[in-house]
Amino acid sequence: MKHNKYLKEIGIEWYDLPGTYQDGNENKEEINETSAGDCRNQEDNEGFCEYEFFNLDYTLNLFIYSKLCYFREYIADIATPGCLISHSTDRNNDDQQKDNELWKKILDEIIEGFKVALVGDLSDSEIRYKITHARRLLAEYWDCLWY
Repeated sequence: MKHNKYLKEIGIEWYDLPGTYQDGNENKEEINETSAGDCRNQEDNEGFCEYEFFNLDYTLNLFIYSKLCYFREYIADIATPGCLISHSTDRNNDDQQKDNELWKKILDEIIEGFKVALVGDLSDSEIRYKITHARRLLAEYWDCLWY
C-alpha cells in the first residue's frame, strides 16, 4: 500500500502504514518514506507481504478507504449504478442528476465509515454504528463499483 493524498488528509502518515517496521530498521540511522517503502514492498515466495496480515482489518480499511475516495472523486460522476436509476418514461436530466447524487451520498456514507474505522474512537457506539453501516452498504453495492 502506498501513502496517498486521501490517507494524508485524515492524518495517516507514511510511518503509520503497515510494514514500515522491519527487523533491522531500528539500527538504521535514518529511515524515511522511501526506505520504508522498500520494506513495505518485500514479498515472500507466494507474492504476499507478511506484515499486511498482522492487522489485516487495518490494512483493508486503508486500502478500501483510499480506493473509494479516488472512486468517488474521479469515477462516481461518470456512471450511476442501474439499481439506483429511476425508470420512469418521462426521465430527464434532473432525474439523472438526482440518481447520481444518491449514488454519491451512498459512497460518502461508506467512505465516512471506513474513515472513522481508521481514525475514530472505536469505543464510541455511534462510531461503531457508522462502521457497521458502511460495511453493510459496501456489501450491498459491491457489484456497483465500476464504470
